[in-house]
Amino acid sequence: MNRRGFVYFGLTALSSPCAAAEDQASATSRQAEWAGTVALNAARRDGGETGAAQLIALTRQTGRSTLRATLSRYRGTVRQLDNETRPTFAVATLGWGHRSSTWFVDLYASSGRQTYGTITQAGVVRTSTGPSTSPYWAAGGSVGRVFRPTERWYLTASGSLNYAYSRVLRPGPLGRRTDRDSSEPALGASATLRIDRQLDRHGAVMAGTFASVRATTNAASDFSVAGRGTGPSGGGLRFDQNRQGDHWVEGGLTLMLPVTRRVSAEGYVSRSFGERVGSAVNAGFSLRIGL
Repeated sequence: MNRRGFVYFGLTALSSPCAAAEDQASATSRQAEWAGTVALNAARRDGGETGAAQLIALTRQTGRSTLRATLSRYRGTVRQLDNETRPTFAVATLGWGHRSSTWFVDLYASSGRQTYGTITQAGVVRTSTGPSTSPYWAAGGSVGRVFRPTERWYLTASGSLNYAYSRVLRPGPLGRRTDRDSSEPALGASATLRIDRQLDRHGAVMAGTFASVRATTNAASDFSVAGRGTGPSGGGLRFDQNRQGDHWVEGGLTLMLPVTRRVSAEGYVSRSFGERVGSAVNAGFSLRIGL
């Protein structure tokens, strides 16, 4: 059996411009010592694939340093030549950040589990006949600097680097128990420029725009499958992979508003351009509650 496919990796809405700019926001407004955050994110690619994420976080600020613990759930789409899967990720993250008057740094490590979910193939919806879950882990960091050209304007330049490891399900043809999975590590990097305008005297109302250049070593995987095994399990299958990198740009708008004295809301919308797997529209909303 010889079969070729092209995997379009799912949308990764586990992070957002709101989260990435948390240190910058901390530098421009007074933060509670303890805070909780609830966030929702959604994305849609030009090809029709959708993804959604939910996040809860607890943050502890001590002086200029911040510790945070986050639980995330994300469901996305992985599209191959003749099938589509809908995996779900459950991820726990620990992070540490530190800022000076103008510089900030942020580090994180994540660990979780991916559930492969359903497979849609030739109009048939089924579950995996092979593995049903796999591990996920990631680590990375960012560094940036905040400039204040005037009293109410903020210019933030930042860069990030991260590594993630996950696996992707490789469904076999209908009628044969040949579902396998393969490792899909990826190294990613980004450079972002963000401009914010303070709209009130206290820095509680902020409107901003950002532009990013992003790159990854594994945006999609071109693969071939060859089988020499016998029996219903299809033993002896071999996967030949050719991971393909990509780079693209993204731009968006953000808005932060106070809800009460201890609660603030932030939202964003963004659009990517030039992605190999299809450009995407992303949107997110979060509530930050001082405890």
